[in-house]
Amino acid sequence: MRSVNWPTQGDPRTFRRRALRTGLVGLVLIAGSIAVAALLRPELVRPLIPLAAASGLLLGLGTHGAARRAARRSEVERSFAGLTVLHHGERFAIGSAPLRGEYGTRRDASRAALERGGWAVIVHAWDRYFVLACEPAADSAGTRPPVSFRSRAVADVVPAVRDGIAVSA
Repeated sequence: MRSVNWPTQGDPRTFRRRALRTGLVGLVLIAGSIAVAALLRPELVRPLIPLAAASGLLLGLGTHGAARRAARRSEVERSFAGLTVLHHGERFAIGSAPLRGEYGTRRDASRAALERGGWAVIVHAWDRYFVLACEPAADSAGTRPPVSFRSRAVADVVPAVRDGIAVSA
């Protein structure tokens, strides 16, 4: 078995790309509103400078939070895509684009996985629960070997439920 462990901050490329894009859009909006105010009423520029600085700080906080969430989602998806997870003696193959959502509690993640209707792996990473689509792996030599995790990342595997009847592996 091979071990997988991801960084504590998420995918750095996704973080930089998302932070740069969101930050630039926000700065353009703030600078544009100051420029419009300067053209319409020049005496308003001086009182608007503290408001622009406060808006910039709020923009920075919002940008950092959004970029961090995107980086963590990307890192979880990249870490688990295409792997076989060993959970309570059963093997589950995760597809290439498995992420189906992120939730604050295990109960919300389980409810979303059950509503989805197919097999799902619930991964507990950082302070969130991520739902990944999966299928039971066949016991043949062609499947990838199971993966063990250093942390207790895989919180649960939710069975496929259709019309109130659980589909067994």
